[in-house]
Amino acid sequence: MPRIRNLRRYIKRKFKEGWKGVRFKVIGPESYRKKDWRWSKEVTVHCWGDSDYRVEVAPGLLEKRGEVKKFKSLEEALDYIEEEFPPEEYVYYVPRYKWDPKYFNVRDLLHCTLWEADAWRILLARALGHLNGREFIGARRLTNTSKACERCGGKAAVLLVFKYAGRAYGVYYCKNCLVELINNAAERLHKEVEKIKTVFTSLAEGKTIHSWSLL
Repeated sequence: MPRIRNLRRYIKRKFKEGWKGVRFKVIGPESYRKKDWRWSKEVTVHCWGDSDYRVEVAPGLLEKRGEVKKFKSLEEALDYIEEEFPPEEYVYYVPRYKWDPKYFNVRDLLHCTLWEADAWRILLARALGHLNGREFIGARRLTNTSKACERCGGKAAVLLVFKYAGRAYGVYYCKNCLVELINNAAERLHKEVEKIKTVFTSLAEGKTIHSWSLL
């Protein structure tokens, strides 16, 4: 992966070229030397206006949340990046993305923010029947595959990808089983929303709320 020797100059040049967002990655020098990209973090600097710059740090492999910081100038944003990831301790590099038109992560599916995606990953996994802190990562459309649906044994059409304890795993579904699964998930989510409605209504009415009643 191409290394960025001068991060400030690189980002400023990109913005001068008309870019609205500059994306790069940071990683420890030893991991960079070994090409162990698992330990990298993705950082994006957004320009929303003359006095509105945002730095978005995506979560690492074993992290639950990313973060977004707002700044009034590009210099402030660059200072923050170099404080969080000092150039003497990290390597900045340009990732080479292999865009896959058949894969959709949570943000692609729901068009949500980084923080909202963090919450939806666990909620969707739970609704899809994957409990105990598992996360729904995304879905891949399958074509010309020999994989079988794990429910009925028919030809798989979609792979749903989940993560648990830092490891990803996938479950194959045919079209019909996926539709049934999604309908069941929608019912579960609706029930959870009804619970929330009941709780807040009881709060507004001054009623006593018992935790066991929410199960």
